[in-house]
Amino acid sequence: MARPTKQSRPAKVEAGIDRRAVLDAASRVLVAEGPSALTMRRLASEVGASTMVLYSRFAGREQLMGELLAEGFTRFADALGAVAVPDPWLNLRQLGRAYRAFALGNPTYFRLMWAGDAGLTSPAHVDAASPMHHHGQRAFGALLAAMTRVLAVLDRPAREAEPLALSVWSTVHGFVSLELSGVVGPDGDEAYERALDFIEAALRRG
Repeated sequence: MARPTKQSRPAKVEAGIDRRAVLDAASRVLVAEGPSALTMRRLASEVGASTMVLYSRFAGREQLMGELLAEGFTRFADALGAVAVPDPWLNLRQLGRAYRAFALGNPTYFRLMWAGDAGLTSPAHVDAASPMHHHGQRAFGALLAAMTRVLAVLDRPAREAEPLALSVWSTVHGFVSLELSGVVGPDGDEAYERALDFIEAALRRG
């Protein structure tokens, strides 16, 4: 009688592993199951690599956590920085759309970037020389520049740009956070455009 054939285990894919694949997997585990679930062993299983390979890429869990935030803010800054429209009002609106598109396209990173309980370091408490700080400032800089252009059209002082940019940021951030939580419903596109209309109307009124 022939012995049962022993099934081979799935081959490791260490040769093809890359930093972004590891970070994407880590972000999914963190959001779905919380910080305690994210171990190097669990992550190795998720990406089909050995823990030794992961430790060759990341010194440990703390470095991995820091790079998760840096990756999120890099993608975020790239998304906002890609907006360049000649008309100041349309440029501001397109930034708002880019903000939402980033959040919906990268929901795990978006949640981690602003989660105070994710076991990650807040952007307000990172070294000014860190990539996360740099890209966070770059993202806000895009909004600040857009607001400065709008104020010039309205013949209002540039010193108002920063507080108004923060107000706009909080409005769009609140909307997309609610949308990711399932509060907005199926008409998200239309509802978001109304929110952008509200922002523009408020700025025009002064």
